[in-house]
Amino acid sequence: IDGIISELGITEGNDATVGCYARIIESLFFVAQALRVLRWSRLSDRIGRKPVLIIGLSGACISILYFGFSTTFLGLVIRCVFISRRCAMLTC
Repeated sequence: IDGIISELGITEGNDATVGCYARIIESLFFVAQALRVLRWSRLSDRIGRKPVLIIGLSGACISILYFGFSTTFLGLVIRCVFISRRCAMLTC
């Protein structure tokens, strides 16, 4: 994530703040994942684990592609939250 933030020029050349922006994105990932894991658990109890894994992994793959094509910090944050919401099913 540090490399992506540096390449996008979010810090405007200030390498000391790259870590701060990277930690914001990583923290949001885990918060969103924690908020979503119970919903995935209930859904897997209702329809089964295999369909939930297929739905979650498909969504995560698409979200990761969009994350790689982000060009702004806000885009990175939004895509990171979407990825974590899809990956929360892996912790069920």
